[in-house]
Order: sequence, then structure tokens, then C-alpha cells
Amino acid sequence: MIHPYKPFIGIFAGDPGAGKTFSVLSFPDPILILDLENRAEWNLFYWGFKEVEIRSVLEMAEKSVKLGSRTIMAGMPHPLKTLHRLEREIAKVVSEMKEGKWATVVIDSISDIRDWAAIEAEAKGIALWNPKTGPVGWRYPNERTREILFPLIHTSRKLAKEGKYVNVIFTVWLKDEYDESGKRIGKTLDTKEFVLYNVDWVIWMERREETVKKYMEEGGVKKMVTVNEPRYYARCDIPGKTKGMFTGWVLDVTDTGFWKPFIEFCDKKLEELRKKIEKIKAVYGGAR
Repeated sequence: MIHPYKPFIGIFAGDPGAGKTFSVLSFPDPILILDLENRAEWNLFYWGFKEVEIRSVLEMAEKSVKLGSRTIMAGMPHPLKTLHRLEREIAKVVSEMKEGKWATVVIDSISDIRDWAAIEAEAKGIALWNPKTGPVGWRYPNERTREILFPLIHTSRKLAKEGKYVNVIFTVWLKDEYDESGKRIGKTLDTKEFVLYNVDWVIWMERREETVKKYMEEGGVKKMVTVNEPRYYARCDIPGKTKGMFTGWVLDVTDTGFWKPFIEFCDKKLEELRKKIEKIKAVYGGAR
């Protein structure tokens, strides 16, 4: 069932293995994943009962190609071919969204798209770097990224006005973050601010190794043992790096995936908000 309030338009960020793809597969199906990493299928083991279509978008280079200062090696993803194929696929997906084919659309992940657009700029002779002044011409990669991704967001919002809900999700990696002196101070999302501004949710996925006690059978005898197991958490509590309709929360999504606990949490918060509004109306309504 699609969430009755509005579609989920957001980003799941995290390191490899943090549970990004696992989480998005918990969303309502049918689900379409435009796979830019060739890894989404690994997660179907957990969600085999769901209706999921994975379209691998990567185009492999047929030979080594020199583009500016970069060499694309044979057998590796070809940036320009992949970028153009992704653009064609998204145009197709927009039509399918309007036809009601998908409940959830995912691009996994978007971290490389801007770099591919930069290579496209180099191929077109658009300078991105000046030895004297530094970066120039990055407007082109930014605009190309908008052109490619934003039709999904705009279509979802337009359909929502008609009472049709399609969730749109982008996954992104994390990258090291540095202060002005060059000192590493942590991690941040590997995407540009204009993408973050145009989504409603930014969720930070985190894998933690936790010590748990559990019964295990050994030689026909059950005994209590202490083991380390991974737990997966969805966070919306990091100032400046996460965002949402409600913030300041962390959900354990290890056993259920993201969608179920997220909807239960939102329902609870909305009920609390409804009660507060009723109290305010009662107080000020009575004062009249």
C-alpha cells in the first residue's frame, strides 16, 4: 500500500554494505531499480517475495578511450555510454510512472553521475579546470545532473496532486570531509547540494557491529553464546546532513527493512501532532 499522505522522495546515503539497497527494497512494490553498480541483485535474497525489476544501466567500454586527462579502460563502465543510456531509461520510466506501472523507483546509486557529466563536458571541449584560478565550468555537469534526475522528482510530485503516489529514491555513497586546513573531519554525502534541496528526506544508513547473546546448537546441545552481529540503522538525526518531515530519530531496520518501522513512526508523530492541534483549537476556540 502506498503511504496515504505523500510519496517518499528522498536519498539513502551510506558506505558500501550499510544497508541502502536492502532498505529501499522494503518499500511498496512493484519496484524498479535502475542499477548503476551491478550489485542490487545481491539483496533480492531477503526480498524474493516482492515484485522487483532491476535494469542494469552500465554500458561496458569496448576499448580504451582517452578523454581529456582520463582513460576509460576496456571492460570498465563507459561513462558517456552509461550516461546517455541512463537518460533514455529515465525518459522511459517517466512514461511508466504515468501509466501506474511502479510504486517505487530507485536509482542505485547517483554518486557517479556528475563525474560522468564532467567527462562529457571534457569530450565537448568544455574546460572544467584553470591552472591559475581553479575549477571553472562546473555549471555544465550540474545542469546535466539536474536534467537527468529531476524528471523523476517532478513526475512524482505532479502525480501526487492527482492522488497517485510513486516513491522516488536515490542512493549515494559517503565521502571524506575536510576542513579548510585539509584535516579530515568526518564524512559527508557524495552528491551536490542542489540534489539535497529537491528531495524531502535524506536518510543516513549505518551498519554497527553489536555484541548479542543467543542460543546456538553445538554437538546436539543448545548453549548460550556471545557473538558479534551487524545491525542496520536508519538515521535522520545528523544536523546539516539529514532532513525530513520529522527529524531527530534513529530506527533499527535490521529485521524489518525500512518501510514498516518508518510508516509506524510517521503515523505516531502525526497522531501526536493532531492531538496538539486539537488542544490548541480547544484553548483558543474557547477563548473566543
